[in-house]
Amino acid sequence: MKDCQFHGCDFWKNHGKQLVRFASDYIRSGFKDELADKVMILPVSGIYHFESSCLDTWDSAWSGSDHYAEGYPFHGLTEVFYCGNVCWHISYRGAILPIVTDKKSIQTIGDFLMEALFFAPGGWLTRGPQEHHGTIDGLELSYLNQLDGDNAEFSGRETIHTNGIVVYQGRYHGGLLNLIPS
Repeated sequence: MKDCQFHGCDFWKNHGKQLVRFASDYIRSGFKDELADKVMILPVSGIYHFESSCLDTWDSAWSGSDHYAEGYPFHGLTEVFYCGNVCWHISYRGAILPIVTDKKSIQTIGDFLMEALFFAPGGWLTRGPQEHHGTIDGLELSYLNQLDGDNAEFSGRETIHTNGIVVYQGRYHGGLLNLIPS
């Protein structure tokens, strides 16, 4: 294991690039069961907890945890740890709006959201790209992401539109944690 001194305010300077790369790899891994040290479906239906310290390309100093609860609205929290200390997080909450009533469209919009999230820009710890457009099952969709802040502290609003109508909206916030001066 690498030297695991937590470097306080120097953390971003010393580990920022590694953090961005690890968090991006971790989030984009899709939280696949085979990458997890622990995957639990908690007693309350639709709540998932995922932990991993072992993405193949990373040393054991880095790990992550994701807690996601399905529902209306859904919500979640993703955390990245360095040497056992939480150093970054993102909290998110969103919902497909009640104007969408058929199960096929709800599933299509959810699938499109997951697709858009995989196109988050490199170098930024955010939910998704500024824009993403696509067609799934004949439904033309646009994902828009309004980000405020930087990797140290950020918040944002994401929406999905079809035919100019908002059918999904979500909010998120996050940033670096535990940066106590050394």
